[in-house]
Amino acid sequence: MTKTDNHQIKSWYPDIKRIKKEYKISSYPSYLFFNPNGDLVYKILGKQSAMGFIEQAKNALNPKTQYPMLKALYADGRRDTAFLVTLINVAANGGDRDIVPTYVNEYFSQHKEALTKQDFIYAYYGTQKTTDSGFRITQKYPKQMDSLFGDGYSKNTINRIIFNEFVFPDLRTNGKIENKGGGMFLISGDINKNIDWENSKSKVDATYPTLQAQVMRYSKTEYFQWLKDWEGYSNVVNRYVLEDGSDLDPDELTGYADRIFQFCDNKELLIGAIGWCNLAQNAKAGDQVKAKFVEACLQYK
Repeated sequence: MTKTDNHQIKSWYPDIKRIKKEYKISSYPSYLFFNPNGDLVYKILGKQSAMGFIEQAKNALNPKTQYPMLKALYADGRRDTAFLVTLINVAANGGDRDIVPTYVNEYFSQHKEALTKQDFIYAYYGTQKTTDSGFRITQKYPKQMDSLFGDGYSKNTINRIIFNEFVFPDLRTNGKIENKGGGMFLISGDINKNIDWENSKSKVDATYPTLQAQVMRYSKTEYFQWLKDWEGYSNVVNRYVLEDGSDLDPDELTGYADRIFQFCDNKELLIGAIGWCNLAQNAKAGDQVKAKFVEACLQYK
């Protein structure tokens, strides 16, 4: 949709919106495969390599690997791991995010062998709640998960999921988090202005005592970012620096500094964020290139 669309193209807008909603289109390009009766049997989301697209298109044309058939077999009780692997891949490639964890949990309940690279990918697909097998695997194998999905993935995922379940309900009235895929989340609900942080902390501490500090830091920085209260945001980070000075996560500090660069114009807070980048570089670990880049951006601003 563009401002230069003519009348004929604009007449398609209602159909575009209906198709996007009905078939859960979350990325472009998307390819929808229908049978002669007009039923959706397969979906390919996003850019693909030539060979990747060809392989998925073969699955789309094969009744045995079409999603409705696979779901029907699952509903009838089929649970062997080879079948579940096919079902997970088709559901994940089709963007059926809500149901994928169910299939992944079933797979790991039967899979007893040593975890492979592909298993870690399944864990990635199926991690949405603390009760998911993927959450447990992400906690237990952070290095393997980070090597596949980027430094800090495991820590951020664990923080986010615990936050969603234990803290988020305290921060917004009628709050809702929608997973849009690709690491994007749509958050709604009125922001509460009076937060009992001790109450939230006690809930996290009761179940995840060793993770309580990092989850609460994640929670508070999210909250102050929503409010655009960058002084409150900086106070949370500075408290982290003071209390954990000998055990700081350099990439976490760089991430905080990057947020200040992007959204804050307060000179004093910008200077403070430069200090976080310096600490990140002094750690001689993490993504040193990014730390230097963010520092340069802050210096320029």
